[in-house]
Amino acid sequence: MSVLLGLLSALCWGFHDLLVRLISQRFHILSTLCVVFAISCAGLAGKLVYSSLSFDIQLEVGILTSLSGALFAFSTYALYRAFEIGPIRRVAPIIGAYPVFSVFWAVFTGAQISLMQWIAVTAVLGGVAFVARNMGETEENPERFRQALLWSGVCCFGFAVSFAIGQKAILGGDIWVITFYARLSGFLSVLIIGVLSRRLHRVPLRLLPLLCLLAILDTGAFAFVTSAGHFSNPEYGTVASSISGIFAIILGWIFLNERLTTYQWIAVATVFGGIAFLGL
Repeated sequence: MSVLLGLLSALCWGFHDLLVRLISQRFHILSTLCVVFAISCAGLAGKLVYSSLSFDIQLEVGILTSLSGALFAFSTYALYRAFEIGPIRRVAPIIGAYPVFSVFWAVFTGAQISLMQWIAVTAVLGGVAFVARNMGETEENPERFRQALLWSGVCCFGFAVSFAIGQKAILGGDIWVITFYARLSGFLSVLIIGVLSRRLHRVPLRLLPLLCLLAILDTGAFAFVTSAGHFSNPEYGTVASSISGIFAIILGWIFLNERLTTYQWIAVATVFGGIAFLGL
């Protein structure tokens, strides 16, 4: 069940990342992100009221949920920045490698990792390095390329930590209540950053339907991968969710004409094949 939830999450995020690529180059990132989180909060609050669910939450669960939501918001901002700079084919494999951190965390906490799992981790890291190196050779602006790598790496690590905390928090409450407080924490985090940096701008009304779709996809994906915490091996849900990158790359190839060479396709396949082996 964890794997199925992860795959549903991956499908949502694949479409989400394609839309982010289209939006991030035309509109202010913080403003867009703030509206997306606000729409999520409003929709979730309405669902809780309609379903007569209590907004009460235990203090410890609330702290974990708030931390997970804030980290997720910052990681999503990093994702927006990465997609603003580089095409999907460049940043998606790096962002999608976040399950590797789950493996290292498992080792740190005493879990036994098999030789084949280590080979899979090596394949993921090697494939990511190959994609990054290949893209860098044809990049006209090396500084922008380095920025894309930096934001992708920050997003990758942030997602891994956020999901781990969220899956622990989900054991203490209803999935939709947990998701609501996580999104509320994320919204407040983005709002505070935007106000302090004075980088919030008015979002055009014509963009609202697209932002609503982004909010639905992002909220659904977060709820799916977090709810894997209710089942055995929740890390498998995290691993499966990372396949969103390959969905995003294929969609970018179809709709945005973002081409890959044969060797780059092999590297991408290696990355996601290694990721799949770690949890599937």
